[in-house]
Amino acid sequence: MTSAATFPATGPDALSGSDEAGFTLLEVIVTIAILALTFTILFQTIAETVDRTGQSENLGRAQLLARSLLDQVGRELPMKAGESVGEDGNGLHWRLRQSPYREAGDNGQSMMAAMQVSAEIFWGRPPFSHSITISTLRLDHVRTR
Repeated sequence: MTSAATFPATGPDALSGSDEAGFTLLEVIVTIAILALTFTILFQTIAETVDRTGQSENLGRAQLLARSLLDQVGRELPMKAGESVGEDGNGLHWRLRQSPYREAGDNGQSMMAAMQVSAEIFWGRPPFSHSITISTLRLDHVRTR
């Protein structure tokens, strides 16, 4: 008489007591829901990063244009009170304001005159438009008595 040795079952079949291996429908649905949530968060983060990068680039271009306009006053642009407007051709609009600068108590006897110069740069479409303003003082001509 021969005897056969039996070994205990191991693996997923041993725990469930069934002969079928695999995932249940509920496990698959939960996994898909977790993946969907993860991808949603990931895509929102990527979209915000791209948007902020674009905003940063626009802000840098606007600052460069404002500084360039301020540097041109008295050289390429006449130094006179008033306002001028323009566009750079890449979606940035600008306004340059010049006005005489007077300190408190100034009675007009000083030998130097100064102009307050402000460059305001606009970009974007309402309601998401943005702007920056950079101001400086520029010395004007020497007054004669």
